Amino acid sequence: MGDDLNMRFAPARAALHRMSAAAAEFDGAWARDRGEITDGESGIGGDRLGRAFAAGYAHRAAPARTMAGRMPGLYEGMSRTGHACAADYEAADARSAARFDPA
Repeated sequence: MGDDLNMRFAPARAALHRMSAAAAEFDGAWARDRGEITDGESGIGGDRLGRAFAAGYAHRAAPARTMAGRMPGLYEGMSRTGHACAADYEAADARSAARFDPA
């Protein structure tokens, strides 16, 4: 393995666009699914069994909901950062190449 690092910009940017699209898709799916989960939870009864279930369920479900709600932003943030890194790399590459221009 060599000591050089090289970025192929078109494939990198294509992957970053796919990541951004996945974030948007996840966001829409989570909004829909969150509503379905809430609708399902409304059917948990208020009797003794329902209360016992709800007490154990709520604190276990909360972290999963929180993380699912964060996922679109995390993926979108990674995509934006990746695009910024690709732009920085490309600009630095162009500056470096210009120094070797024989003209």
